Order: sequence, then C-alpha cells, then structure tokens
Amino acid sequence: MVTRKRPLLIVLGGTAIVIVAAFFAHPYGRQLVFGPRIRGVPLWVWQQQFRKAFANDDFIASTLAQFGVKSDQPAWHSDPDLLPVLLGLVDEPDDIIRAHVACNLGYHSGSDDAGKALVAFLDDPSELVRESAACAIFNRNLTEPYAPALAKLRERMGDESKGCRLHAAIAAYQIDRKPNEDTLRALREDLRSPVPAWRQLAVCGLCIMGADTPESFSEVAALARSSADARSTFAFYAPAYGPRAVPVLTDFLSDSLPWVRMQAARSLGKLGPESKPAIPALVRALSDPHEPTRTAAADALSKIDPERYPQK
Repeated sequence: MVTRKRPLLIVLGGTAIVIVAAFFAHPYGRQLVFGPRIRGVPLWVWQQQFRKAFANDDFIASTLAQFGVKSDQPAWHSDPDLLPVLLGLVDEPDDIIRAHVACNLGYHSGSDDAGKALVAFLDDPSELVRESAACAIFNRNLTEPYAPALAKLRERMGDESKGCRLHAAIAAYQIDRKPNEDTLRALREDLRSPVPAWRQLAVCGLCIMGADTPESFSEVAALARSSADARSTFAFYAPAYGPRAVPVLTDFLSDSLPWVRMQAARSLGKLGPESKPAIPALVRALSDPHEPTRTAAADALSKIDPERYPQK
C-alpha cells in the first residue's frame, strides 16, 4: 500500500514544484510576492497595459476604437506613481514603444531619472525615438529647463532627422537662451512648408525665441492670421514676443475656433499690464459662448488690471 502511494506522492510533489517554479519564473508571479508593485498591482501588469495601449499591432484595440469603444488609460504623462513603469520600458525592443515612453517622460519634469533617460534616448538607433526624446525634452523645458541635456542636444542639432534637429535646437535654446543662426534660418524656411506639422513647429520655435529674434514676428504673425494650425500654436507661444503680440492676440479673441480664443485670452493674461489695450476685447469675451474662454478672459483681466478686475 505504501509502495503504491509513493509514486503518486512523487508525481504530485513534482507537479507542485513545476507549478511553483513556473509561477515564480513569470514576472507577474515574482512581483506579486516580492514586488515591485504599484498600487498593489505588479509592475509587469502596468507595463503590459502600456505596451497594449501604444503598440502599433494591437488589432483588437484599434478595431474597437473605430466603433467608438475605447478603454480608460492611466495618466502615464502626469501620474508620478507610474514613472517606474516608463523607466522600466526604456530598453523595450519595439521602437514605437520606446518613442511613446520618451514622449511621456517629457512631462515628468521633477524627475532626474526621467531626464537622464531622455538624454540617453537622444543616442537611440531609431530616428523616431531620437526625435521623440528631443521633443520630450522641449516639453519638459517648458516647465523647468533641464540643463544636463544641453551638451547632447547640441550634438543632435546635426542629426539626420529634421524633426530631431529642430526640436533639439529649440530645446537647447530654452536652456542657454542662445539662438542658433542655422536653426533660425531653417525655422523661417519651414514657415512656408506645405506640411502643417513643420509649419506649427516653425511657429512654435520662432515664438519661443521671440525675445531674441523680434525680426521674425511679422512673418510668424502673418502666417498665424492665414492658417488655423499656425494660429493655435501662435496663440499659445506668442507671449515670448512681448507687447508686440498684443494686437494679434486681441484679434484672435474673435476667432471662430474656441480653443484659439481661449488660448489668446490666457496669453494676454501672461503678458499682464502690457495687455491693457486688449481690455475691451477681453470684457466682451466674458460673454463668450465657450465657458473656458470666459474663464480665461476673467483671469486675464485680473492679471492686467487687478484693481478694476479683482480675481474671483
């Protein structure tokens, strides 16, 4: 009787060992027991969710999206708890995933680890990833210029990718405030590009450099008046040109596009008392049908003339 039980026990024991080994061989099993975990969920699960969200071969998700079925996605670009997920994906073999990781890292401006990862991405073999990293550093610099990236950005100003070159040059300017003549020439040429994305980047870059390149204002403003995609970009970045941008932004308070009107009001508020000529138009904007525009107009008035229009 004992002899018959022994093979059964051996089989059962061996099966249990195999199951346990398989469980801990998978990242989910290891992390479920030993970590790391984020909000009680193994890191691997979050990484899989990121991969599925941004992989170009997610047929099911893309098919459902065509019918309006979209899954809720975590705020990868703004949730500090999810930064370890991004940092854990910097060595992904898929160029598309690495590019999206770089894009999202650009919004974690308070993290030195995110900054270091972006600088490393500037040497990535993929042109797409390098361009995404340069763009992400530019976005990060809007909040807080990341000085350690300056040397590598200067190297990338000679990159074979046009997008990487221009983003790197603009990001470098945000750090050292020294406009590059070659970049300025390229940006002014791109104002006439048939590609909307290049026109928008040209407007963005020239506006950011506006304080040091006032001669570009007339060209940029003329394009903004004639092109909707350039207009929205100008409305956001125009404050760098100072008071000369006020008349154009004032006109944009009557634009047919609500987000242009809203952003024009916000930019006038950023200029503060320099925007006093826009006060009548901003008062009219208090009755705008677009609620965010009304809010932006009220906020701008409180910054331009706080005694007459106190903050509510």
